[in-house]
Amino acid sequence: MRRVSKWTGGKRSVAMVPLVLAATMAAAMATSCVQPPGVSSFSSGEVVVQPWESKNSTERGRWYYAETPGAVCANGTPTGMGLNVGASQRDVVVYLSGGGACWDTASCSYFQTAANLDVTYDASQLGEELYPLVDAGLFDRRAGVNPWRRASYVYIPYCTADLHTGRTTTSYRRFGIGSVIHHRGAENMENHLEVLADLFTEVERIWLVGISAGGYGAAWHFEHIRQVFPGAEVHLFSDAAPWLPLENGRWETWQESWAPEPPPGCQRCGETPHYLPTYLAKTYPDSRFAMSVYGRDPVLSAYLGELPRSVDESIDTFVDQRFSYDNTRAFVASGMEHEVLLNLDDDVRSDDGDQLAYFMWRWVMGWD
Repeated sequence: MRRVSKWTGGKRSVAMVPLVLAATMAAAMATSCVQPPGVSSFSSGEVVVQPWESKNSTERGRWYYAETPGAVCANGTPTGMGLNVGASQRDVVVYLSGGGACWDTASCSYFQTAANLDVTYDASQLGEELYPLVDAGLFDRRAGVNPWRRASYVYIPYCTADLHTGRTTTSYRRFGIGSVIHHRGAENMENHLEVLADLFTEVERIWLVGISAGGYGAAWHFEHIRQVFPGAEVHLFSDAAPWLPLENGRWETWQESWAPEPPPGCQRCGETPHYLPTYLAKTYPDSRFAMSVYGRDPVLSAYLGELPRSVDESIDTFVDQRFSYDNTRAFVASGMEHEVLLNLDDDVRSDDGDQLAYFMWRWVMGWD
């Protein structure tokens, strides 16, 4: 099957990897690499973060941790978000973090294939998670790869194990063993947006970015963000989060465990979530939708419950069918990794030779 880069229209060649090796890597990734940037082996430092008191006491360029009223983590403890007000409040980058997911006793209690299930989120936790993003240049105001050096930044943590879509509390107990998980990702996002609407009253452009679970959550909440900020442009970049068709009842299981509600205008997305990219591209032609993904992503294979070869072919189809519109672009990188954007400061290229940093800049500046 051909793989087309939607940036240049060139063909990609795909190196075949033995199926057993790919499956082994998928299993390893599922149990050991589900932490979000900053809490896993990616992290080698920490960003200084201060508690946020009010918008009147906020200094430009400093990171703050603001606890959000009503927002909770998986264990029921309060959570919040990171704020960094730049020279401009007309451009706001809203970043949704990732870190796996869980949906049954095995994934939530035994293997814990989601990040931050037992944390009490605070400024120190935020500082650890921010470091890889700053190190990659995404939140480094001095980095040449950063297209938002003057913008304001918002970091939405991930600690609900539900792709930021949950609206329920679920008990995963069997034979007296297990846990209760607050899958409140969607409700948390609504509470965050209420605070942000009061803070950024002059915003003109919102750059919505998410990695992995955060990429899915960013797309899921795109329409709601448009409603909260009706006078602003909203553009979406999702990394390592292609909406591939879910087989073997996986989506039905997630619905039962998380109780997600589809975006207001896309009721069809409740039954067929892989239709969401098409719905957004058609409904919001003035918004730009970009995505990046590795052609052989073993983490996707593990979480979607599919063999690596099937996922690879599904990515082919996804790019061809869902990113074929004038306001969409896809960056398919070579390799068997997961998070592409964490390599923004490196010379990451697709098989066609497109450079990741240049691809992102073009998304921000406009596709002429």
